[in-house]
Amino acid sequence: PDAAVSRLLLDELLSFLRVLSYQKEIDMGDFAGFPADVFDAFPVAEDEFAEDARKEALQSLVNLVQTVRKSLPAKLKPFKYLTKGVITKDARHVWATLSRLERPIDEPHFSFSIRPDGFELCLLLEGIKPTKCAFKAIRSEPEKFLKLLQRLPGYFIEIRRRWQHQAQLFKSAPACQVNLDAVGPEDIDYLVHKMTALSRKETKRGLFEIRLVLDYSRTDKRLQDKRIVKEVFGQMERLAVVERFLSRD
Repeated sequence: PDAAVSRLLLDELLSFLRVLSYQKEIDMGDFAGFPADVFDAFPVAEDEFAEDARKEALQSLVNLVQTVRKSLPAKLKPFKYLTKGVITKDARHVWATLSRLERPIDEPHFSFSIRPDGFELCLLLEGIKPTKCAFKAIRSEPEKFLKLLQRLPGYFIEIRRRWQHQAQLFKSAPACQVNLDAVGPEDIDYLVHKMTALSRKETKRGLFEIRLVLDYSRTDKRLQDKRIVKEVFGQMERLAVVERFLSRD
C-alpha cells in the first residue's frame, strides 16, 4: 500500500510539473518580475552563451506581455495580437508588441523591449497609414496635442527617419526628440517641421516613425516583481488617450 501511495503521489507530482511546463510554453503563467540578469543578455563581444541569453530575455519579455494581455481592461481588449521580435546575431535588444491588427505596422501599437540599460514601453506608429493620420491630427489641432503630451511627464517623443533596407525590412534613425517634462508650443512646431520635411520625401511605404517612449532603468525595483504589470496597465491607459487622438481620420 505504501508503494502504491508513493506511486500515486509521484504521478500527481509529475502531472503538476507537466502543467507548469505547459503554462511556461503556452502562456508562461503569471509574470513575477524580470530575472536580475535579463539585462545582461546583450554582450558587446559575442560569445557562445549570447544567443541563449537573448532567447531567455525574449521569453521573459513575452511572459510579461502575455500576462498584461490576459488582464487588459475593456477599452484595451482590442489590443489582442502579440508579435515577438526575431532574434538576430549581435542584437542589442529584444522586443514584443500588442496590436489590434495582425500586422502592427498598419496601426498605432504598443511596443515593449528589453535593452542593456533597462525596459522600454512605447506607443509606436511606423507605417504610412498611421503616420499620415497622426500627422494630419497634429497639424489640425496642435494645442490639443500639446495638452495630451503635457500629461505625460517622464516620457519623450521621438520622430525617426525611416527607409527600406531590403524587401520587407526597414531601418530607422533619430530625426528629433523632445522631452515631455517641460514640453511647450515651440516643441510642437519643431515636431511638425520635422515631419513635414520627412513627408516631402515620402515613398509608398512612408518615411518616418512616431514614438512615445517611457524608459525604466534596469535598477528600477518595479521591474523585479509583479508591480511592473500594474505599471504597464496604467501607462497603456494613459497612452491610449493619445492613440485615439492620433488615429482620428
